[in-house]
Amino acid sequence: MQAESGGRAYLGIGRGDSALAHLGRAPEKVAAFEDYLERVQGYLSGEEVPFEAGGNVDSLKLADQPTASKIEWLRAGQPKVPVDVAAAARHADRVSFALGADPERVRWGIDVAQAARQDAGLDDKIDFAAYVPIVVHDDPDIARQIGEGGLSLFARFSVMHGEVIGPATDEQRAVFERIHESYDMNQHSRTGSPQAAQLTTSFAQEFGIFGPPSYCIDRIAKLVELGVDRFFCVGPGPGSGSAESVEAAERLSNEVMPTFRTSGN
Repeated sequence: MQAESGGRAYLGIGRGDSALAHLGRAPEKVAAFEDYLERVQGYLSGEEVPFEAGGNVDSLKLADQPTASKIEWLRAGQPKVPVDVAAAARHADRVSFALGADPERVRWGIDVAQAARQDAGLDDKIDFAAYVPIVVHDDPDIARQIGEGGLSLFARFSVMHGEVIGPATDEQRAVFERIHESYDMNQHSRTGSPQAAQLTTSFAQEFGIFGPPSYCIDRIAKLVELGVDRFFCVGPGPGSGSAESVEAAERLSNEVMPTFRTSGN
């Protein structure tokens, strides 16, 4: 992908959630995830990566054998594939936040990521991206209804293990906790799910971006000012109504995002 795209590829990775849940597993533990990231970065940088413990190639009794692992076919002069992590800063080239569109929460995430890199003796100059629930519609109430599935999905990440992470008002904390208590993975990202029913209007206004184009542009601009330079726009979810969902996606693409596009991106 990196070769065919002329160096425009990214590797996005996280600890897993719904995909693992449908295999009967919880998200990967942080220590194991960090070890995996370190290995991936080594491979993508063309380095020799030590074998993991437990290997049994010795049982083959070869005349000689490799002592480490390495990708030998990386093209000379090709840029390293950047690793976009949701969200761990020490082994990432870019950190992607799932903290919603509230500038205070995103600012907190940036501070935590930069502090983690400083504590590890790394340069704190790193790129940031954000997963943002956003639906473009002239009626904010309809926009929130269309986008409630994705909004509840990403709000859950701030309380995945039952404890609210990051700055939150009392009302926000109560909504986070209700989402955690009611979350039905069988209705992950769906409009009309039990978790979506826990959302309040004020929570949706703060955590997501729902409204006409000019409002959406202003909200995104506030995150750009903080240093976010890439957005994963979480729009209408399953069950939200096809006609209005399609129109909302088209308006996001045609009336909002062109404001933020730069040459070559």
